[in-house]
Amino acid sequence: AESGSVLAIVEREDGKRGEPARYVVDTQRLTDGANDLVLRISDGYGHEAQHTIAFTVDNHAPTLSITAPTLVLGAMFELSGTATDAVDVDEVRIEVDGVPDVVVDRPSGNFVANVAIPCGRTVSLTAIARDRAGHRSAPAHAKVSCDATAPMLVLIPSSFVQEEHVTVRKNAEHLAYD
Repeated sequence: AESGSVLAIVEREDGKRGEPARYVVDTQRLTDGANDLVLRISDGYGHEAQHTIAFTVDNHAPTLSITAPTLVLGAMFELSGTATDAVDVDEVRIEVDGVPDVVVDRPSGNFVANVAIPCGRTVSLTAIARDRAGHRSAPAHAKVSCDATAPMLVLIPSSFVQEEHVTVRKNAEHLAYD
């Protein structure tokens, strides 16, 4: 995140406001995660006031990795991955051939997403994680092929006979000869 600023306006006991004062906070120098900004003010009479503002710093992009099978037997499959950030990952977006397909909201470390792809070809998957500060991870890529067509056995009649009988048995791993 970029450096932010705090605008403080002091209100006097008589209800009148003093001049605004702006204080710059360099969040790049702070630790990612929860932080507190403590504002203290005192006057010449020894009176003091204090106010604490809690805020979260996130200076880094999330990291992302995905795992997908290279071949699936149907149009739906599970894509698994890991998305981490110093604070929280807001979402992981998954695209199929550049078209948005799935959004995983607030993944907590490991995640699984059901992804639909067309069968009969290979598709490219791209996933990007985004945190609440708007940082985006480097894209993670995978290629997946879908083959939902069962194999087909075709017997073609021949003009010669090798054996007297050829029997094809269902679910047999080979041809049996009588």
